[in-house]
Amino acid sequence: SGEQSARFIANGAVELYYDNSKKIETTSYGIKTAPFQQLGTSGTATANWHIGSENDGSFRFYNGNYGAGTEVLRLKYDGDLSIANGNLVVASGHGIDFSANSHASGMSSETLDSYEEGTWTPTFFIGGNQATYSTGGQQGRYTKTGRLIYCQFIIDLATKGSGGSTSAVTIGGLPFTSTNDSGDRMNGVVTYLGAFTGLDTGGIVLYNTTASSSVYLYDAESTYTRTVKGENVENSSHLRGAIWYHC
Repeated sequence: SGEQSARFIANGAVELYYDNSKKIETTSYGIKTAPFQQLGTSGTATANWHIGSENDGSFRFYNGNYGAGTEVLRLKYDGDLSIANGNLVVASGHGIDFSANSHASGMSSETLDSYEEGTWTPTFFIGGNQATYSTGGQQGRYTKTGRLIYCQFIIDLATKGSGGSTSAVTIGGLPFTSTNDSGDRMNGVVTYLGAFTGLDTGGIVLYNTTASSSVYLYDAESTYTRTVKGENVENSSHLRGAIWYHC
């Protein structure tokens, strides 16, 4: 009833319409479509798409009109996916699957399903009693890649607190609880320390077993079995180090 369905233009172009609205047209560079409505917001299209550009055969998404918008994603002819502006967001429980790669015989997973980085607040306890800290004396950074946690810390004490002289020293507040696996352990090392007393010159190592968010300090003497105790700590003790474990 008077609605236009198609136009065939003398110079070779063709236009196709739906409900009297142009949806597809041929051009000198290929085919141009109307905005792909499913990419819109609240029913308003905010992106156009086109196939091929400069003869590279890529499939591209724009967040504006063709030729004037900003490219946000490109699926290349060789199979690579390029994101020009934005992040790759993966649903919870999913990740990047590396199963195409060869793997060791003990492999249990080939999916990278988590990455995170941030800060944490380390604590210093002698037995069940927490020390007090100087200004800026509790600093921590962490990176989580899959199940592997890597943490760094700075601890500067103002006072050692009321912990007993024979009570073990722990560093706590780690950002994730370690896995409950008898074949796994928490490990770490103190890279710098000052104002500790009665320790072997080998330094301090950090260790704990499973299902924990804290580590014990061990005097690095010949057997590595002597825990650092309250008697080794002074009011001005300070240390820096790193801890790594699985969650």
